[in-house]
Amino acid sequence: MPTNLTFLFIVILCSCYSTPEIDGFDSEKWKASDVCSDYRIEAAELLEANEQKIQGLIQKEIQELLGVNRRHELDKRNEQFFYYPITVDCGDSIPNTSLSFRFDALGRVKEVQLILE
Repeated sequence: MPTNLTFLFIVILCSCYSTPEIDGFDSEKWKASDVCSDYRIEAAELLEANEQKIQGLIQKEIQELLGVNRRHELDKRNEQFFYYPITVDCGDSIPNTSLSFRFDALGRVKEVQLILE
């Protein structure tokens, strides 16, 4: 019986994800911010600048950090992309941009970038 309890404990422990820490980034403020907000623009630039810390995180950790993505794509070789809108329909002089996360076939972040749409 202790073997079953040990196995259950390991499964529960492995299913918990911690939110990654990025200096200067506030996950709750990001989730509460609107598209086109100054914070979202600054935070997206901060996340892109911290790509080295983000690389290797899994999809669930990114969703814990930023909330559920608004759009995703499945590419060839099982790569996935998550897109979080930064500036969409903010005015004629502001281009539409999104924060993009590229995941490898194992679901780990390989690339973080701001893209024009």
